[in-house]
Amino acid sequence: MNKQEMKLQKVKKSCKTAKSVTNVLSIILTVAVILCLVGALICFCKRADINTALAASGEQITVENIQLNGVLSLKMDVQELKDAGYFAEVFAIECLFGAVVCLICAVIFRQICKLFMTFENSGSPFGEEVLRTLKRTFIAVTVLVTIFVGLGLGLILGLFLWCIYCIMDYGCALQEEVDETVYTCIRKAGHSNMGKIIVRLDRMMADRKISLNELAEQVGITNVNLSKLKTGKVNAVRFSTLEAICRALNCQPGDILEYDPTESKEKQEE
Repeated sequence: MNKQEMKLQKVKKSCKTAKSVTNVLSIILTVAVILCLVGALICFCKRADINTALAASGEQITVENIQLNGVLSLKMDVQELKDAGYFAEVFAIECLFGAVVCLICAVIFRQICKLFMTFENSGSPFGEEVLRTLKRTFIAVTVLVTIFVGLGLGLILGLFLWCIYCIMDYGCALQEEVDETVYTCIRKAGHSNMGKIIVRLDRMMADRKISLNELAEQVGITNVNLSKLKTGKVNAVRFSTLEAICRALNCQPGDILEYDPTESKEKQEE
């Protein structure tokens, strides 16, 4: 395993850990949402008994006003309801408010979990699918923070996430340049008498019973570039890529590439 593959495995391991943590947090928050909704339903259905019992007890119950900052600002004065003896209604409203907050957090953590899952399953952290998932996640987080927390914080967060997205976009461009297997300049350089190299990668993959995604992950290139190589839509292959493929498939370069001199003979006759 070379240095690049070791770093890639380290990234995948970190993403797997982060995915597990965010998944657990999203599950906990989802359970909290259910508990809050159940609590609100119980308070509403049993409101008469709860209000009578609390009024008879004479205990001093302190409640705080419900306030939600953001574009959709919400402020509810529940003190008047408490003074009027509607204790159960106040509890139900607070449970519903808690359910909304937990639901927002659960959605955010779920999106982050999907992002790390995409990182883990991709052949490279810099890929088109990763970039699309990153964009969706950043937009969702920014919108939710702006709506329910505040416009200022949402704008600041959006600016930071946009900068991170631009960095990742640049990384994807570099990855595509590194992994790019299509070099049209070969034929433009005057090598018109070259024979045709036939790629037999699909045959080897079928023999080894390995999918495109699995091979791309082991080789460390994107699915798109590996698909180009598999379908023969390339004019050159990097030695490092060929070495990684041979190691993953446990084969020789001659099992993957085959020379066909027919094309060069036809051109010489012309």
